[in-house]
Amino acid sequence: MRRMGNLKICPIISAKLTSQSIEELPVIVQVSNESYNEFQSMVSQTGKVKTNLPIIGGIACNLTTDAIYRLANDPDVEYISFDSKVFALLDIATTSINTRFPHERGYLGEGTTVAVVDSGVAPHKDLTVPTNRIIGFKDFVNNETEPYDDNGHGTQVPCTVNQNLYI
Repeated sequence: MRRMGNLKICPIISAKLTSQSIEELPVIVQVSNESYNEFQSMVSQTGKVKTNLPIIGGIACNLTTDAIYRLANDPDVEYISFDSKVFALLDIATTSINTRFPHERGYLGEGTTVAVVDSGVAPHKDLTVPTNRIIGFKDFVNNETEPYDDNGHGTQVPCTVNQNLYI
């Protein structure tokens, strides 16, 4: 078993590497901004690139164990994390952040427009009836132009607001 001498690999990837599996693992490799462009071509030769993530200086790809070890030792690589679906839940957040506090103090949001940066927004009836309060939408991940939510969390957040939204 190889041992990494740095902390550039997330714990999930480390655990998978110790199993000495020969499978390719879905990872996100983040590099320093100044080496991002040249790094893209290097990763495409090493593994299967799924998508570029320029906002975080990263590349989502599938890599073998050997490729992960090699990249972890590259001085331009900042971190390698496991690429998986993330699920957002609202099981304790409402109580934790005391969502009733503003209304109890008389802050009702009248005349206020709220921008929500989240997983998207589905045109749910709570946001569109009696009038559509979704006044804008920008998809930074898939560049879609019509409102949608691939997670559900982004729709839940503005459903708690009763004013116009820019999402």
